[in-house]
Amino acid sequence: MSNTNSPRGLIPVSNATGSPYNGAVIQMVHASGDSQAIYVGDIVTMTGTSVQINIGGSLMSFPLAAQFVSGGIEDGVCIGVDYVTRDLPPYAPASTQVVISVAVDPNMLCLVQDNSTGTALTSNDIGLNCDILVNQGSTVTGYSAMVLNNGTEAGTNTLDVKIIGQLQSPGNDLGDSVSSGAASGQWLVKLNRTRLSNQVAGV
Repeated sequence: MSNTNSPRGLIPVSNATGSPYNGAVIQMVHASGDSQAIYVGDIVTMTGTSVQINIGGSLMSFPLAAQFVSGGIEDGVCIGVDYVTRDLPPYAPASTQVVISVAVDPNMLCLVQDNSTGTALTSNDIGLNCDILVNQGSTVTGYSAMVLNNGTEAGTNTLDVKIIGQLQSPGNDLGDSVSSGAASGQWLVKLNRTRLSNQVAGV
């Protein structure tokens, strides 16, 4: 049975220590001057600037965040938006100031699909690093379309994520053997260029 091609970006599912993912987040803001939307499941990067928002009569500061660009530094994964009106879509639209919730734990493991074309990743790729392919998310569901970029897997330490394992699930075909794979496979990965790792410059 072929795998369903239904990317949702990165979904935090657990910690590398084996403990359950506990949902801890930091709030950041998608700027009104940012023409690129942020979708749920997108990796995000802080821009180095902040904004103040009046909440309940008190001014509160939030770091600005933008959608991650492959090869950049990762500050976390967007797991939701904080609605201020009922008419906002389920993501941070282009050119709209929206508070987003970002999972920033550098030890979290995330579920992500590999690309639906090209040579599929195999279980022999576990332990290698891989770049993320940044695609435009869905304005209907609000979900990210970021996927693993098949063909970039290597030992290179500057690639975007580290491949930790395959999702062991009846809905995830792992291929006929350890050296084969199935397109649109689901993988567990760890952010490899997170700012909270050692020896990563501040912003």
